[in-house]
Amino acid sequence: AMVADVSTRATCGGNFGLLRAADHLGATVGVLLCIALLHFAVHYRIIFFLAAIPTLIGVVVVALVIHDRPAGAQQTFKGLRLSGLGRDLRLVIVLSAIFALGAFTYSFLIVHAKQLGVTDTWVPALYLLFTVAASLVSVPFGRLADGWGRREVLAIGYGLWGLVCLAAILLHARWSTVLIFLLFGAHKAALEPSQRAIVADFAPAHLRGSILGGFSMVVGLCALPASLLAGVLWDRLAPGVPFMASLGLTVIATLLLAFVREPAGE
Repeated sequence: AMVADVSTRATCGGNFGLLRAADHLGATVGVLLCIALLHFAVHYRIIFFLAAIPTLIGVVVVALVIHDRPAGAQQTFKGLRLSGLGRDLRLVIVLSAIFALGAFTYSFLIVHAKQLGVTDTWVPALYLLFTVAASLVSVPFGRLADGWGRREVLAIGYGLWGLVCLAAILLHARWSTVLIFLLFGAHKAALEPSQRAIVADFAPAHLRGSILGGFSMVVGLCALPASLLAGVLWDRLAPGVPFMASLGLTVIATLLLAFVREPAGE
């Protein structure tokens, strides 16, 4: 909500993209530092202690440097009553929830990679591929959402996840894991800024924080059973079934996205 407050509609996507790029870049640097510290046999307790330092610095910066804009009349968003929201915002929440039901955790991608012969030693390298790809293209996708449209870039994000599922279903060579994690990084880079920007566009300014929080809650609640369902399908049927189910839900969400009408103007 703070990012949306200091952005215009022409810059909101790019600013969200910058935020996500910084987050993924931080994850990349953190993993590299952790690998280096483990290489020199640094104890886990010291690593966790060092990991807390950037968080403490962030708290100090937020407390001393960042200031909220003066607010006018305050209103509170009471509950998640879809009837009180606009038609397009309701549709975005519903289709995002449908997509989230199939967007299981990336741990399944790691398990898939190990089934294809990737050893534990190379698993961190795959995760680094994901974070590097996401950090590199988050800003371009965010700016594309500003210039071309949130809906179009969100559709690209869904399409990239569909390619991840198709690659997992159809490709069984070890090299395909590199492609999968690169596509996964690009998917996150397209999805995250465009999704947040389109919700911020539809949310009234005085309720933006509550609506963004409510939206994240809905998506998060749907993500919980997504991984559980994927695990059941993986164990009871076949490893490829969760990817097929996710692909089907992605298609449904993408079709619903075509009925969303983006607000015009700033």
